[in-house]
Amino acid sequence: MQLKPILVMIVGLALAGGSFVVTQGFVGAPTVAANAAIPEKAEQPQVVRAIIAGRDIKFGEALTLENLTHQEWPIGSVPEGTFSKYADVLGQDTTRPRSAKREISQGELILVDKISNFGESVTLVQTLSKNTRAVSIEVNAVTSVGGFVTPGDRVDVVLTQGRGETLRAATILQDIRVLGIDQDAVRTGKRAKVAQTITVEVTPQQGQKLALARRAGVISLTLRTLNAEQSEPLKQITLADLLGEAAPIVEAEPVVPATVVEAPAPVEKRTVKVRRGKEEEIVEFEF
Repeated sequence: MQLKPILVMIVGLALAGGSFVVTQGFVGAPTVAANAAIPEKAEQPQVVRAIIAGRDIKFGEALTLENLTHQEWPIGSVPEGTFSKYADVLGQDTTRPRSAKREISQGELILVDKISNFGESVTLVQTLSKNTRAVSIEVNAVTSVGGFVTPGDRVDVVLTQGRGETLRAATILQDIRVLGIDQDAVRTGKRAKVAQTITVEVTPQQGQKLALARRAGVISLTLRTLNAEQSEPLKQITLADLLGEAAPIVEAEPVVPATVVEAPAPVEKRTVKVRRGKEEEIVEFEF
């Protein structure tokens, strides 16, 4: 009679144990599936420090810790000549500083070809491209686009020559870089500056053309846009083109046949010597 309660207890314990195992199975399955659905953490791209300009740096200005900063660049996208250490740009405390060989805008990378060596003086010559020359042009407010031409701009050079009906204009040089205005090789402000001379960068052959043009007529500059397309040769224009007049047609004069004029027959002449005492005289007779 006492075995019945014991059997009931055993059966109850067995059922409870089975329920626990089943419950653990149901609880554990979603956890495994959820873990499988979580994507692996993406690898962060490797980066490198690059030294950049912390503010606008003028041509010839010394590089200091105050005008430099840095930012992270992905490895493989950093241009050649980039600096990753401040010490490579600034040197030691006793080192004479490097200087900017051209204007460097804020946020622009500091590259080897943009700055001088330690203690090196920066001159206009260092801004010239390979095998180019610097040539100055006399200008005024009109010929220099009202003073809005500044260092670093690109211009075309137009020659105006002649007077009256022979007046003509021709674009002799295109896409020329401006190096300096008067004695300034950097932008000195936002206001237009009327200059007396403008220095441009040209090839040796372009320099010859410019020297000849200065003596031949009036030189004017036209300011190009930043996204100007490739230049094509421009045809010179004359006053007739400007006024829309057709060139006059010159009619050829009729050719008059030459008239043959017969030469008169030669006149035969004879001479006679006549003596009168001691005097002699030669007399000619025509036949």
